[in-house]
Amino acid sequence: MALLALAVCGLISGFFAASSDRIWLATLFLAGLSVGTICLAPLWIGGWQFALFQGNPTDQFNYISMASAYGSHSYADLFATGSSSDFTYLRSAASQLHARPAVAIMLASLRPAFFATAAEASYPYLALLQTLTLFGILFAVRNIFGAGRAIGLLIAVAFAIGFFSQYVEDINAWAELSTLGLTTACVTLVYLISSGTVGAAAIVPLALTGGGILYLYPESTTICAAVSLALVIGFLLVHPAERALRAGYIATAAGAALLICLPAWNSTVMFLTRQLALGPVPFEWFVAYDRFYFSGTDPHAAISVAGLLRKLVNAVAGLSGVYFIFPLPSDGITNRVFWPLLDAAFLASLFGATLCAIDRKATAVVLAAFACWAAIPVYLILESNLWAAGKAVSIASPFIFIALTYPIAAAKRAIAIPAAVLVALHLGFGAQRLVAASNSDGIRAAGGYPEVPTLKTPIDWRLERWSADLAGCARVAVLTKYPHLERVLETVLQDTGVASEFPIARLSDFYAGDPVPGQTVTGNADCSIVDTPAPAAPGRIINLSRSLAEARVSSD
Repeated sequence: MALLALAVCGLISGFFAASSDRIWLATLFLAGLSVGTICLAPLWIGGWQFALFQGNPTDQFNYISMASAYGSHSYADLFATGSSSDFTYLRSAASQLHARPAVAIMLASLRPAFFATAAEASYPYLALLQTLTLFGILFAVRNIFGAGRAIGLLIAVAFAIGFFSQYVEDINAWAELSTLGLTTACVTLVYLISSGTVGAAAIVPLALTGGGILYLYPESTTICAAVSLALVIGFLLVHPAERALRAGYIATAAGAALLICLPAWNSTVMFLTRQLALGPVPFEWFVAYDRFYFSGTDPHAAISVAGLLRKLVNAVAGLSGVYFIFPLPSDGITNRVFWPLLDAAFLASLFGATLCAIDRKATAVVLAAFACWAAIPVYLILESNLWAAGKAVSIASPFIFIALTYPIAAAKRAIAIPAAVLVALHLGFGAQRLVAASNSDGIRAAGGYPEVPTLKTPIDWRLERWSADLAGCARVAVLTKYPHLERVLETVLQDTGVASEFPIARLSDFYAGDPVPGQTVTGNADCSIVDTPAPAAPGRIINLSRSLAEARVSSD
Protein backbone atom coordinates (compact mmCIF):
# COMPACT_ATOMS: atom_id res chain seq x y z
CA MET A 1 0.00 0.00 0.00
CA ALA A 2 2.90 2.34 0.72
CA LEU A 3 4.33 1.74 -2.74
CA LEU A 4 0.91 2.36 -4.31
CA ALA A 5 0.54 5.60 -2.33
CA LEU A 6 3.97 6.79 -3.47
CA ALA A 7 3.14 5.96 -7.08
CA VAL A 8 -0.14 7.90 -6.89
CA CYS A 9 1.65 10.87 -5.33
CA GLY A 10 4.23 10.76 -8.09
CA LEU A 11 1.57 10.72 -10.80
CA ILE A 12 -0.36 13.58 -9.16
CA SER A 13 2.77 15.68 -8.82
CA GLY A 14 3.53 14.94 -12.47
CA PHE A 15 0.48 16.94 -13.52
CA PHE A 16 2.09 20.04 -12.00
CA ALA A 17 5.54 19.37 -13.47
CA ALA A 18 7.06 20.81 -16.61
CA SER A 19 5.92 19.41 -19.94
CA SER A 20 9.18 17.48 -20.45
CA ASP A 21 8.84 15.88 -17.02
CA ARG A 22 5.26 14.83 -17.75
CA ILE A 23 6.46 13.19 -20.95
CA TRP A 24 9.20 11.40 -19.00
CA LEU A 25 6.70 10.14 -16.41
CA ALA A 26 4.49 8.85 -19.21
CA THR A 27 7.52 7.18 -20.79
CA LEU A 28 8.39 5.47 -17.52
CA PHE A 29 4.82 4.24 -17.17
CA LEU A 30 4.82 2.84 -20.70
CA ALA A 31 8.26 1.28 -20.20
CA GLY A 32 7.09 -0.46 -17.05
CA LEU A 33 3.93 -1.64 -18.79
CA SER A 34 5.92 -2.93 -21.77
CA VAL A 35 8.46 -4.77 -19.64
CA GLY A 36 5.65 -6.25 -17.56
CA THR A 37 3.94 -7.46 -20.73
CA ILE A 38 7.15 -9.08 -21.95
CA CYS A 39 7.65 -10.75 -18.58
CA LEU A 40 4.08 -12.09 -18.55
CA ALA A 41 4.03 -13.19 -22.19
CA PRO A 42 5.64 -16.63 -21.58
CA LEU A 43 2.63 -17.55 -19.44
CA TRP A 44 0.26 -16.62 -22.26
CA ILE A 45 2.38 -18.47 -24.82
CA GLY A 46 3.39 -21.61 -22.97
CA GLY A 47 0.76 -21.82 -20.26
CA TRP A 48 1.47 -23.28 -16.84
CA GLN A 49 3.49 -26.17 -18.24
CA PHE A 50 6.19 -23.53 -18.76
CA ALA A 51 5.34 -21.06 -16.03
CA LEU A 52 4.62 -23.04 -12.87
CA PHE A 53 8.31 -23.71 -12.17
CA GLN A 54 11.67 -24.04 -13.90
CA GLY A 55 14.87 -24.89 -12.08
CA ASN A 56 13.84 -25.09 -8.43
CA PRO A 57 10.38 -26.59 -7.83
CA THR A 58 11.13 -27.12 -4.14
CA ASP A 59 11.52 -23.41 -3.39
CA GLN A 60 8.72 -22.52 -5.79
CA PHE A 61 6.18 -24.77 -4.12
CA ASN A 62 7.38 -23.76 -0.65
CA TYR A 63 6.70 -20.10 -1.52
CA ILE A 64 3.30 -21.02 -2.97
CA SER A 65 2.58 -22.99 0.22
CA MET A 66 3.50 -19.97 2.33
CA ALA A 67 1.37 -17.58 0.27
CA SER A 68 -1.59 -19.95 0.43
CA ALA A 69 -1.30 -20.59 4.17
CA TYR A 70 -0.61 -16.96 5.18
CA GLY A 71 -3.70 -15.85 3.28
CA SER A 72 -6.03 -18.23 5.12
CA HIS A 73 -4.48 -18.92 8.55
CA SER A 74 -3.41 -16.62 11.35
CA TYR A 75 0.13 -16.46 12.70
CA ALA A 76 -1.09 -17.84 16.02
CA ASP A 77 -2.74 -20.85 14.40
CA LEU A 78 0.27 -21.69 12.24
CA PHE A 79 2.67 -21.23 15.14
CA ALA A 80 0.59 -23.43 17.44
CA THR A 81 -0.53 -26.26 15.16
CA GLY A 82 1.03 -25.84 11.73
CA SER A 83 4.05 -28.03 12.40
CA SER A 84 1.83 -31.02 13.21
CA SER A 85 -0.80 -30.51 10.52
CA ASP A 86 -1.99 -33.30 8.24
CA PHE A 87 -1.23 -30.96 5.33
CA THR A 88 2.40 -30.55 4.28
CA TYR A 89 1.84 -27.03 2.91
CA LEU A 90 0.86 -25.85 6.39
CA ARG A 91 3.90 -27.54 7.91
CA SER A 92 6.09 -25.78 5.35
CA ALA A 93 4.47 -22.40 6.00
CA ALA A 94 4.83 -22.84 9.77
CA SER A 95 8.52 -23.69 9.41
CA GLN A 96 9.12 -20.44 7.50
CA LEU A 97 7.40 -18.04 9.89
CA HIS A 98 10.80 -16.80 11.07
CA ALA A 99 12.64 -17.28 7.79
CA ARG A 100 12.04 -14.07 5.76
CA PRO A 101 8.33 -14.71 5.05
CA ALA A 102 7.66 -11.14 3.83
CA VAL A 103 7.72 -11.86 0.09
CA ALA A 104 5.08 -14.60 0.52
CA ILE A 105 3.01 -12.41 2.86
CA MET A 106 2.88 -9.74 0.14
CA LEU A 107 1.44 -12.23 -2.34
CA ALA A 108 -0.97 -13.56 0.29
CA SER A 109 -2.36 -10.04 0.76
CA LEU A 110 -2.60 -9.27 -2.98
CA ARG A 111 -3.74 -12.62 -4.37
CA PRO A 112 -7.42 -12.85 -3.26
CA ALA A 113 -8.36 -9.75 -5.26
CA PHE A 114 -7.03 -11.14 -8.53
CA PHE A 115 -6.58 -14.94 -8.47
CA ALA A 116 -8.40 -17.96 -7.12
CA THR A 117 -5.23 -19.75 -5.98
CA ALA A 118 -1.71 -18.88 -4.89
CA ALA A 119 -0.38 -21.16 -7.63
CA GLU A 120 -2.18 -19.15 -10.33
CA ALA A 121 -0.84 -15.91 -8.84
CA SER A 122 2.77 -17.09 -8.68
CA TYR A 123 3.99 -16.27 -12.20
CA PRO A 124 2.25 -12.88 -12.48
CA TYR A 125 3.76 -12.01 -9.11
CA LEU A 126 7.24 -13.00 -10.25
CA ALA A 127 6.71 -11.00 -13.45
CA LEU A 128 5.83 -7.98 -11.31
CA LEU A 129 8.97 -8.39 -9.18
CA GLN A 130 11.05 -8.78 -12.34
CA THR A 131 9.52 -5.62 -13.82
CA LEU A 132 10.32 -3.60 -10.71
CA THR A 133 14.05 -4.24 -11.19
CA LEU A 134 13.78 -1.84 -14.15
CA PHE A 135 13.40 1.17 -11.89
CA GLY A 136 16.24 0.28 -9.50
CA ILE A 137 18.71 -0.05 -12.38
CA LEU A 138 17.45 3.14 -14.02
CA PHE A 139 17.80 5.03 -10.73
CA ALA A 140 21.43 3.89 -10.49
CA VAL A 141 22.67 4.59 -14.02
CA ARG A 142 20.97 7.99 -14.08
CA ASN A 143 22.25 9.17 -10.69
CA ILE A 144 25.66 7.51 -10.50
CA PHE A 145 26.87 7.71 -14.10
CA GLY A 146 24.67 10.53 -15.36
CA ALA A 147 23.18 8.48 -18.18
CA GLY A 148 20.67 10.20 -20.41
CA ARG A 149 17.04 9.23 -20.14
CA ALA A 150 16.93 7.09 -23.28
CA ILE A 151 20.27 5.36 -22.64
CA GLY A 152 19.44 4.78 -19.00
CA LEU A 153 16.10 3.26 -19.90
CA LEU A 154 17.70 0.99 -22.51
CA ILE A 155 20.22 -0.35 -19.98
CA ALA A 156 17.50 -0.84 -17.36
CA VAL A 157 15.19 -2.69 -19.76
CA ALA A 158 18.08 -4.96 -20.82
CA PHE A 159 18.67 -5.94 -17.20
CA ALA A 160 14.98 -6.36 -16.38
CA ILE A 161 14.29 -8.84 -19.19
CA GLY A 162 17.85 -10.15 -19.63
CA PHE A 163 19.75 -13.09 -18.24
CA PHE A 164 20.26 -12.10 -14.61
CA SER A 165 16.62 -11.35 -13.77
CA GLN A 166 15.45 -14.41 -15.69
CA TYR A 167 17.96 -16.64 -13.95
CA VAL A 168 16.88 -15.53 -10.48
CA GLU A 169 13.24 -16.00 -11.48
CA ASP A 170 13.94 -19.42 -12.98
CA ILE A 171 15.66 -20.72 -9.87
CA ASN A 172 12.37 -19.63 -8.29
CA ALA A 173 14.13 -17.36 -5.78
CA TRP A 174 11.23 -15.04 -4.98
CA ALA A 175 12.90 -13.20 -2.13
CA GLU A 176 16.12 -12.56 -4.01
CA LEU A 177 14.24 -11.33 -7.08
CA SER A 178 12.31 -8.86 -4.93
CA THR A 179 15.55 -7.17 -3.81
CA LEU A 180 17.52 -6.90 -7.08
CA GLY A 181 16.22 -3.38 -7.64
CA LEU A 182 16.28 -2.46 -3.94
CA THR A 183 19.97 -3.25 -3.44
CA THR A 184 20.79 -1.09 -6.45
CA ALA A 185 18.67 1.78 -5.12
CA CYS A 186 20.25 1.40 -1.67
CA VAL A 187 23.81 1.64 -3.02
CA THR A 188 22.81 4.60 -5.20
CA LEU A 189 21.50 6.47 -2.15
CA VAL A 190 24.75 5.72 -0.32
CA TYR A 191 26.63 7.12 -3.32
CA LEU A 192 24.53 10.30 -3.35
CA ILE A 193 25.25 10.91 0.34
CA SER A 194 28.93 9.89 0.21
CA SER A 195 29.66 12.08 -2.80
CA GLY A 196 27.96 15.07 -1.18
CA THR A 197 25.26 15.24 -3.87
CA VAL A 198 22.45 14.82 -1.33
CA GLY A 199 22.43 15.37 2.40
CA ALA A 200 20.00 14.60 5.20
CA ALA A 201 17.09 14.34 2.76
CA ALA A 202 18.31 10.87 1.76
CA ILE A 203 18.31 9.41 5.29
CA VAL A 204 14.66 8.32 5.31
CA PRO A 205 14.67 6.78 1.79
CA LEU A 206 17.92 4.95 2.60
CA ALA A 207 16.55 3.63 5.90
CA LEU A 208 13.33 2.41 4.26
CA THR A 209 15.24 0.76 1.43
CA GLY A 210 17.67 -0.94 3.81
CA GLY A 211 14.85 -2.09 6.04
CA GLY A 212 12.96 -3.43 3.03
CA ILE A 213 15.96 -5.52 2.00
CA LEU A 214 16.26 -6.98 5.49
CA TYR A 215 12.58 -7.91 5.51
CA LEU A 216 12.50 -9.39 2.02
CA TYR A 217 15.90 -11.08 1.59
CA PRO A 218 18.38 -10.41 4.42
CA GLU A 219 21.18 -12.25 2.58
CA SER A 220 21.31 -9.40 0.04
CA THR A 221 22.57 -7.07 2.74
CA THR A 222 25.97 -8.78 2.64
CA ILE A 223 26.65 -7.67 -0.94
CA CYS A 224 24.88 -4.36 -0.44
CA ALA A 225 26.88 -3.60 2.70
CA ALA A 226 30.20 -4.55 1.08
CA VAL A 227 29.64 -2.23 -1.89
CA SER A 228 28.21 0.56 0.28
CA LEU A 229 31.08 0.42 2.75
CA ALA A 230 33.60 0.59 -0.09
CA LEU A 231 31.78 3.62 -1.50
CA VAL A 232 31.80 5.41 1.83
CA ILE A 233 35.49 4.76 2.45
CA GLY A 234 36.42 5.73 -1.11
CA PHE A 235 34.58 9.03 -1.11
CA LEU A 236 35.67 9.95 2.40
CA LEU A 237 39.26 9.58 1.19
CA VAL A 238 38.72 11.42 -2.10
CA HIS A 239 36.44 14.16 -0.73
CA PRO A 240 37.32 14.65 2.95
CA ALA A 241 35.14 17.77 3.33
CA GLU A 242 32.25 17.23 5.76
CA ARG A 243 33.50 13.68 6.24
CA ALA A 244 31.95 13.18 9.67
CA LEU A 245 28.62 14.67 8.62
CA ARG A 246 28.19 12.40 5.58
CA ALA A 247 29.25 9.32 7.55
CA GLY A 248 26.75 10.32 10.23
CA TYR A 249 23.91 10.47 7.73
CA ILE A 250 24.64 6.95 6.53
CA ALA A 251 25.09 5.60 10.06
CA THR A 252 21.77 7.16 11.07
CA ALA A 253 20.02 5.51 8.10
CA ALA A 254 21.60 2.15 8.93
CA GLY A 255 20.47 2.41 12.55
CA ALA A 256 16.96 3.36 11.46
CA ALA A 257 16.85 0.34 9.10
CA LEU A 258 17.67 -1.91 12.04
CA LEU A 259 14.97 -0.24 14.16
CA ILE A 260 12.45 -0.92 11.39
CA CYS A 261 13.25 -4.61 11.78
CA LEU A 262 12.51 -4.75 15.51
CA PRO A 263 8.92 -6.05 15.09
CA ALA A 264 10.26 -8.97 13.05
CA TRP A 265 13.80 -9.23 14.41
CA ASN A 266 13.86 -13.02 14.41
CA SER A 267 12.89 -13.29 10.73
CA THR A 268 15.16 -10.48 9.53
CA VAL A 269 18.40 -9.69 11.36
CA MET A 270 18.55 -12.90 13.38
CA PHE A 271 17.70 -14.94 10.30
CA LEU A 272 20.67 -13.32 8.53
CA THR A 273 22.99 -14.29 11.38
CA ARG A 274 21.72 -17.87 11.20
CA GLN A 275 22.31 -17.97 7.45
CA LEU A 276 25.84 -16.62 7.81
CA ALA A 277 26.61 -19.33 10.37
CA LEU A 278 25.71 -22.15 7.97
CA GLY A 279 28.54 -24.26 6.61
CA PRO A 280 29.11 -25.38 3.01
CA VAL A 281 26.16 -26.98 1.25
CA PRO A 282 26.47 -30.08 -0.94
CA PHE A 283 28.36 -29.60 -4.21
CA GLU A 284 25.34 -30.97 -6.05
CA TRP A 285 23.54 -27.69 -5.34
CA PHE A 286 26.15 -25.84 -7.36
CA VAL A 287 25.84 -28.37 -10.17
CA ALA A 288 22.06 -28.00 -10.19
CA TYR A 289 21.95 -24.20 -10.33
CA ASP A 290 25.31 -22.98 -11.64
CA ARG A 291 26.47 -25.53 -14.19
CA PHE A 292 26.10 -22.91 -16.91
CA TYR A 293 29.48 -21.52 -15.79
CA PHE A 294 30.91 -24.68 -17.34
CA SER A 295 28.74 -24.59 -20.48
CA GLY A 296 26.74 -27.49 -19.13
CA THR A 297 29.72 -29.85 -18.89
CA ASP A 298 30.67 -31.91 -15.84
CA PRO A 299 32.61 -29.67 -13.39
CA HIS A 300 34.40 -32.79 -12.09
CA ALA A 301 35.76 -33.84 -15.49
CA ALA A 302 39.54 -33.87 -16.01
CA ILE A 303 40.63 -31.19 -18.47
CA SER A 304 43.71 -30.16 -20.41
CA VAL A 305 45.37 -26.73 -20.31
CA ALA A 306 43.35 -25.72 -23.38
CA GLY A 307 40.21 -27.05 -21.71
CA LEU A 308 41.02 -25.03 -18.60
CA LEU A 309 41.29 -21.84 -20.65
CA ARG A 310 38.01 -22.67 -22.33
CA LYS A 311 36.31 -23.12 -18.95
CA LEU A 312 37.82 -19.85 -17.73
CA VAL A 313 36.38 -17.99 -20.70
CA ASN A 314 33.02 -19.69 -20.17
CA ALA A 315 33.03 -18.75 -16.48
CA VAL A 316 33.66 -15.09 -17.34
CA ALA A 317 30.83 -15.27 -19.88
CA GLY A 318 28.60 -16.61 -17.10
CA LEU A 319 29.63 -13.76 -14.80
CA SER A 320 28.68 -11.33 -17.56
CA GLY A 321 25.28 -12.98 -17.99
CA VAL A 322 26.02 -14.27 -21.50
CA TYR A 323 26.89 -17.92 -20.91
CA PHE A 324 24.75 -18.72 -23.96
CA ILE A 325 27.28 -17.20 -26.39
CA PHE A 326 29.52 -20.18 -25.68
CA PRO A 327 28.70 -23.16 -27.91
CA LEU A 328 27.77 -26.51 -26.46
CA PRO A 329 30.73 -28.94 -26.33
CA SER A 330 31.55 -30.68 -29.61
CA ASP A 331 34.56 -32.08 -31.46
CA GLY A 332 34.43 -29.57 -34.31
CA ILE A 333 37.38 -27.21 -34.74
CA THR A 334 35.01 -24.24 -34.83
CA ASN A 335 33.51 -24.99 -31.43
CA ARG A 336 36.80 -26.05 -29.85
CA VAL A 337 38.97 -23.19 -31.09
CA PHE A 338 37.28 -20.44 -33.09
CA TRP A 339 34.31 -19.66 -30.84
CA PRO A 340 36.29 -19.72 -27.58
CA LEU A 341 38.84 -17.30 -29.06
CA LEU A 342 36.09 -15.03 -30.35
CA ASP A 343 34.31 -15.11 -26.98
CA ALA A 344 37.57 -14.40 -25.16
CA ALA A 345 38.23 -11.39 -27.40
CA PHE A 346 34.73 -10.03 -26.80
CA LEU A 347 34.90 -10.46 -23.03
CA ALA A 348 38.36 -8.91 -22.83
CA SER A 349 37.17 -5.91 -24.83
CA LEU A 350 34.07 -5.64 -22.63
CA PHE A 351 36.03 -5.44 -19.39
CA GLY A 352 38.76 -3.37 -20.98
CA ALA A 353 36.30 -0.81 -22.31
CA THR A 354 34.89 -0.28 -18.83
CA LEU A 355 38.35 0.47 -17.46
CA CYS A 356 39.28 2.71 -20.38
CA ALA A 357 36.08 4.72 -19.98
CA ILE A 358 37.04 5.93 -16.49
CA ASP A 359 37.65 9.67 -16.75
CA ARG A 360 37.31 10.99 -13.20
CA LYS A 361 38.03 9.99 -9.62
CA ALA A 362 34.38 9.57 -8.68
CA THR A 363 33.86 6.99 -11.41
CA ALA A 364 36.99 5.13 -10.35
CA VAL A 365 35.74 5.03 -6.76
CA VAL A 366 32.32 3.72 -7.84
CA LEU A 367 33.67 0.99 -10.11
CA ALA A 368 36.22 -0.05 -7.48
CA ALA A 369 33.41 -0.25 -4.90
CA PHE A 370 31.28 -2.25 -7.30
CA ALA A 371 34.16 -4.72 -7.64
CA CYS A 372 34.32 -5.23 -3.87
CA TRP A 373 31.38 -7.63 -4.01
CA ALA A 374 33.82 -10.17 -5.48
CA ALA A 375 35.53 -10.57 -2.10
CA ILE A 376 32.50 -12.48 -0.81
CA PRO A 377 32.30 -15.21 -3.51
CA VAL A 378 36.09 -15.55 -3.49
CA TYR A 379 35.99 -16.20 0.26
CA LEU A 380 33.13 -18.68 -0.20
CA ILE A 381 35.05 -20.52 -2.94
CA LEU A 382 38.05 -20.82 -0.61
CA GLU A 383 35.64 -22.27 1.96
CA SER A 384 34.49 -24.83 -0.66
CA ASN A 385 30.99 -23.34 -0.60
CA LEU A 386 30.52 -23.02 -4.36
CA TRP A 387 26.74 -22.80 -4.32
CA ALA A 388 26.82 -19.86 -1.91
CA ALA A 389 29.48 -18.23 -4.12
CA GLY A 390 27.16 -18.56 -7.11
CA LYS A 391 24.34 -17.09 -5.05
CA ALA A 392 26.54 -14.12 -4.16
CA VAL A 393 27.19 -13.52 -7.86
CA SER A 394 23.48 -13.46 -8.67
CA ILE A 395 22.81 -11.04 -5.79
CA ALA A 396 25.60 -8.80 -7.11
CA SER A 397 24.42 -9.07 -10.73
CA PRO A 398 22.98 -5.51 -10.88
CA PHE A 399 26.40 -4.09 -10.02
CA ILE A 400 28.12 -6.33 -12.57
CA PHE A 401 25.73 -5.24 -15.29
CA ILE A 402 25.86 -1.53 -14.44
CA ALA A 403 29.66 -1.57 -14.39
CA LEU A 404 29.97 -3.37 -17.73
CA THR A 405 27.52 -1.02 -19.43
CA TYR A 406 29.19 2.11 -18.02
CA PRO A 407 30.76 3.09 -21.38
CA ILE A 408 27.24 3.45 -22.83
CA ALA A 409 25.92 5.33 -19.82
CA ALA A 410 28.87 7.73 -19.99
CA ALA A 411 28.38 8.20 -23.76
CA LYS A 412 31.89 6.94 -24.53
CA ARG A 413 30.92 6.15 -28.10
CA ALA A 414 34.41 5.27 -29.26
CA ILE A 415 34.70 2.34 -26.86
CA ALA A 416 31.04 1.58 -26.12
CA ILE A 417 30.60 -1.10 -28.80
CA PRO A 418 31.33 -4.11 -26.51
CA ALA A 419 28.90 -2.75 -23.91
CA ALA A 420 26.29 -2.19 -26.62
CA VAL A 421 26.74 -5.80 -27.75
CA LEU A 422 26.27 -6.93 -24.14
CA VAL A 423 23.00 -4.99 -23.89
CA ALA A 424 21.85 -6.48 -27.20
CA LEU A 425 22.66 -10.01 -26.01
CA HIS A 426 20.63 -9.54 -22.83
CA LEU A 427 17.72 -8.11 -24.80
CA GLY A 428 17.99 -11.07 -27.17
CA PHE A 429 17.92 -13.54 -24.27
CA GLY A 430 14.75 -11.83 -23.08
CA ALA A 431 13.14 -12.16 -26.51
CA GLN A 432 14.27 -15.78 -26.85
CA ARG A 433 12.31 -16.63 -23.68
CA LEU A 434 9.13 -16.11 -25.69
CA VAL A 435 10.29 -18.73 -28.18
CA ALA A 436 11.30 -21.15 -25.41
CA ALA A 437 7.84 -20.84 -23.85
CA SER A 438 6.29 -22.32 -26.97
CA ASN A 439 8.12 -25.64 -26.47
CA SER A 440 5.72 -28.33 -25.34
CA ASP A 441 8.08 -29.62 -22.63
CA GLY A 442 8.02 -26.25 -20.85
CA ILE A 443 11.81 -26.16 -20.28
CA ARG A 444 13.46 -22.72 -20.52
CA ALA A 445 16.99 -23.46 -21.76
CA ALA A 446 19.80 -26.01 -21.97
CA GLY A 447 23.58 -25.74 -21.71
CA GLY A 448 23.67 -25.93 -17.92
CA TYR A 449 20.76 -23.56 -17.31
CA PRO A 450 18.76 -24.76 -14.27
CA GLU A 451 16.12 -27.30 -15.27
CA VAL A 452 14.35 -30.32 -13.80
CA PRO A 453 13.18 -32.40 -16.77
CA THR A 454 12.56 -35.46 -14.58
CA LEU A 455 9.74 -33.55 -12.89
CA LYS A 456 8.71 -31.15 -15.64
CA THR A 457 8.28 -33.68 -18.45
CA PRO A 458 6.12 -36.53 -17.04
CA ILE A 459 3.42 -34.39 -15.40
CA ASP A 460 0.73 -32.17 -16.85
CA TRP A 461 1.28 -28.95 -14.89
CA ARG A 462 -1.32 -26.93 -16.79
CA LEU A 463 -3.34 -25.27 -14.05
CA GLU A 464 -5.83 -24.09 -16.63
CA ARG A 465 -6.68 -27.75 -17.34
CA TRP A 466 -6.77 -28.63 -13.65
CA SER A 467 -9.56 -26.10 -13.06
CA ALA A 468 -11.67 -27.61 -15.83
CA ASP A 469 -11.02 -31.17 -14.66
CA LEU A 470 -11.94 -30.39 -11.04
CA ALA A 471 -15.22 -28.73 -11.96
CA GLY A 472 -18.05 -30.53 -10.17
CA CYS A 473 -15.80 -32.36 -7.68
CA ALA A 474 -17.03 -32.14 -4.08
CA ARG A 475 -14.23 -34.18 -2.45
CA VAL A 476 -10.96 -35.19 -4.07
CA ALA A 477 -8.63 -38.05 -3.17
CA VAL A 478 -5.02 -37.30 -4.16
CA LEU A 479 -3.00 -40.38 -5.07
CA THR A 480 0.34 -39.39 -6.57
CA LYS A 481 3.91 -40.60 -6.23
CA TYR A 482 5.34 -37.11 -6.82
CA PRO A 483 5.71 -35.08 -3.59
CA HIS A 484 5.98 -31.80 -5.51
CA LEU A 485 2.75 -32.47 -7.37
CA GLU A 486 1.06 -33.45 -4.12
CA ARG A 487 2.19 -30.18 -2.50
CA VAL A 488 0.86 -27.85 -5.17
CA LEU A 489 -2.38 -29.83 -5.34
CA GLU A 490 -2.81 -29.27 -1.61
CA THR A 491 -2.67 -25.50 -2.09
CA VAL A 492 -4.94 -25.48 -5.13
CA LEU A 493 -7.61 -27.58 -3.44
CA GLN A 494 -7.43 -25.60 -0.21
CA ASP A 495 -7.54 -22.22 -1.98
CA THR A 496 -10.57 -23.23 -4.04
CA GLY A 497 -12.38 -24.71 -1.03
CA VAL A 498 -12.58 -28.23 -2.43
CA ALA A 499 -12.49 -30.90 0.28
CA SER A 500 -9.56 -33.28 -0.07
CA GLU A 501 -7.93 -36.34 1.42
CA PHE A 502 -4.39 -37.70 1.06
CA PRO A 503 -4.41 -41.43 1.84
CA ILE A 504 -0.73 -41.97 0.96
CA ALA A 505 1.85 -41.44 3.73
CA ARG A 506 4.25 -38.60 2.91
CA LEU A 507 7.23 -36.66 4.21
CA SER A 508 6.79 -33.07 5.36
CA ASP A 509 9.52 -31.62 3.13
CA PHE A 510 9.05 -33.39 -0.19
CA TYR A 511 11.68 -36.16 -0.04
CA ALA A 512 12.85 -35.31 3.49
CA GLY A 513 11.50 -34.13 6.83
CA ASP A 514 9.08 -35.69 9.29
CA PRO A 515 6.71 -38.49 8.29
CA VAL A 516 3.12 -37.43 7.68
CA PRO A 517 0.71 -40.36 8.03
CA GLY A 518 -1.81 -40.98 5.31
CA GLN A 519 -5.21 -39.53 6.09
CA THR A 520 -8.15 -41.83 6.80
CA VAL A 521 -10.13 -42.54 3.66
CA THR A 522 -13.72 -41.39 4.13
CA GLY A 523 -15.12 -43.21 1.13
CA ASN A 524 -16.89 -40.01 0.12
CA ALA A 525 -14.43 -38.85 -2.56
CA ASP A 526 -16.16 -38.37 -5.88
CA CYS A 527 -12.93 -37.57 -7.76
CA SER A 528 -9.38 -38.90 -7.62
CA ILE A 529 -6.19 -37.28 -8.92
CA VAL A 530 -3.61 -39.84 -9.99
CA ASP A 531 -0.49 -40.11 -12.17
CA THR A 532 -0.55 -43.80 -13.18
CA PRO A 533 -2.23 -45.40 -16.19
CA ALA A 534 -4.56 -47.82 -14.40
CA PRO A 535 -5.15 -46.73 -10.82
CA ALA A 536 -7.59 -48.23 -8.38
CA ALA A 537 -9.20 -45.06 -7.10
CA PRO A 538 -12.69 -43.88 -6.17
CA GLY A 539 -14.92 -41.70 -8.30
CA ARG A 540 -14.00 -39.83 -11.45
CA ILE A 541 -10.33 -40.27 -12.33
CA ILE A 542 -8.22 -37.21 -13.21
CA ASN A 543 -4.87 -38.46 -14.49
CA LEU A 544 -2.10 -35.85 -14.58
CA SER A 545 0.38 -38.06 -16.40
CA ARG A 546 1.35 -36.33 -19.67
CA SER A 547 1.52 -39.71 -21.37
CA LEU A 548 -2.26 -39.87 -21.02
CA ALA A 549 -2.98 -36.33 -22.13
CA GLU A 550 -5.56 -37.44 -24.69
CA ALA A 551 -7.68 -39.34 -22.16
CA ARG A 552 -6.91 -37.56 -18.91
CA VAL A 553 -10.38 -37.70 -17.32
CA SER A 554 -12.43 -40.86 -17.13
CA SER A 555 -16.12 -41.21 -16.42
CA ASP A 556 -17.29 -42.83 -13.21
